[in-house]
Amino acid sequence: MTRDGTDSGYTRGSLVENAAMVRRQLDDGTAVIVFDNRRQTCNIVPADTLKTIVRA
Repeated sequence: MTRDGTDSGYTRGSLVENAAMVRRQLDDGTAVIVFDNRRQTCNIVPADTLKTIVRA
């Protein structure tokens, strides 16, 4: 669960800390995993973002 070479700017935590943070967000529903069938990729996005995309 990394994006090597990128800087999200959200946190300066270790990989373990960042993974735990994302896991908590997935567990509590504030983040979701989205699969792009055309690109065959997965992304983790904020649940609110997904709600906005689905409405469009």
